[in-house]
Amino acid sequence: MTELANLKKEDLKRLFDNFYQYNDQVIQFRDYTNQVVLVPQADPKSFKKIAGFFADNNHVYTQILSADSPPKSIQNHNGFSINNPEAKWEFIIIDGIDGKTFKYVKEKYDTVYWMDKNNIYYKVDNTLVPLPNADYKTFEYLDFLYAKDKNHIYYEGKILPIDVNDYSLNQWGFIKDKTNIYHYDFKIPLDPESFEVLYYNLIKQPIILQDKNGKYEYTRSTQADAKIIKQDN
Repeated sequence: MTELANLKKEDLKRLFDNFYQYNDQVIQFRDYTNQVVLVPQADPKSFKKIAGFFADNNHVYTQILSADSPPKSIQNHNGFSINNPEAKWEFIIIDGIDGKTFKYVKEKYDTVYWMDKNNIYYKVDNTLVPLPNADYKTFEYLDFLYAKDKNHIYYEGKILPIDVNDYSLNQWGFIKDKTNIYHYDFKIPLDPESFEVLYYNLIKQPIILQDKNGKYEYTRSTQADAKIIKQDN
């Protein structure tokens, strides 16, 4: 690695961003952590960035902390979390994905599904795993991190109990059928037929919901702390 550490950008061919070609290899200059990182087995001619991951004609790559690295984030003197300049990163190959056909399911900023010629994938802990039970030929992205195929409605890697043949998805990300309502990964325990959103603002909560039984205050920052409280009449 000493050889890489002595390299200078101006002596190398730039591929894109902070990636350069060194002989027949791909390297990255990470200025913030003062690293020169080798992308293992990468082909400079076909190496590219694809929505948070990297690929060439042979492999798909992700970035991870090295085994001996300090934490990736630290607190500054004001108590805010910031990237750790001492962190050490490396690239690894994600096994089993065809780099040549790897792409987003849909080119959209909030898409969380990728595909190659064989499978649909979703992100788990900074890597990609096949989406269980997904039907490759009919899989499509909806919106708000939801997707569907001929059999199921998905939220990220989860199958939701929503009828794929009779559902609706509104402008605020509430998806429902005749039996269930979900907001992302949280089940909304209200009556689907009479369900309405009266007020929606994720910043200025609570969100106000209504069904035939009354009005409700809905708050959430994550699925774990989401809650619904019925308003007093």
